[in-house]
Amino acid sequence: FCIQGLRLNVTDEGVQVVERVLEAGNPRNWRAVVHMGLEDRAKGLKIEVAALNNRASDNTTVYPTAPPILPTTVDLGKLALDPTQATGEIWSRDAGHYYCNEIFYRSLHAVRRAAAAAGVGRNAAARAGAGAGAGPRQLLPVVFVHLPEDTGGNTIAHMADMVTTIIATIMQDDNLRQF
Repeated sequence: FCIQGLRLNVTDEGVQVVERVLEAGNPRNWRAVVHMGLEDRAKGLKIEVAALNNRASDNTTVYPTAPPILPTTVDLGKLALDPTQATGEIWSRDAGHYYCNEIFYRSLHAVRRAAAAAGVGRNAAARAGAGAGAGPRQLLPVVFVHLPEDTGGNTIAHMADMVTTIIATIMQDDNLRQF
C-alpha cells in the first residue's frame, strides 16, 4: 500500500480539507484515513475510538442534527494493542474539544453521509462510504491517533513504527487491498 500524507492547518479551514475530499466522492481513492495529532499530555500513543460533534472554535455542534458522538469506522478488534508496552498505547474515548476531535468527527460524518446518500439498501449505502474495491458492508476506515511528545520510550521512530503497524493492520482487510 502507499501512504499519502497531508499536513493540515490547525484552523477552521484546515479541519474541512479531508471532509471535502470525501464529500467529493473520494477522488484520491483513499483506502483509509488515519488522522494524527500531537497531544502533550499523552503518555503514549492513543487511538481515539469516537469523536464528539463539537466545533473547536466555539464549542458549538458541527452539525446540529447529527449524532452527538460517532464511533471510528475502523475494526478495533483487529488492532491488538498492549497497554503494558513501554510506550503505553491506550484506547481513548475522548478526542478532546480541539481541532483533532473536529477533523475526526467531520471525516466520520462525511463517510456516513456518503454511504447514506449512495442509494437504496444497506449494501449500496455501505459501498458509497468505502474505498474503491471495498466490500459491500464496509465503510471507509477512519481513525484518529494521538501521539505523545518525543520523550523516553516515545521516540518519533517508535511512534512511526506503531502508526505504520496500525495502518498495515487496517489495510490487511482483503476488501481494502488495491490489486
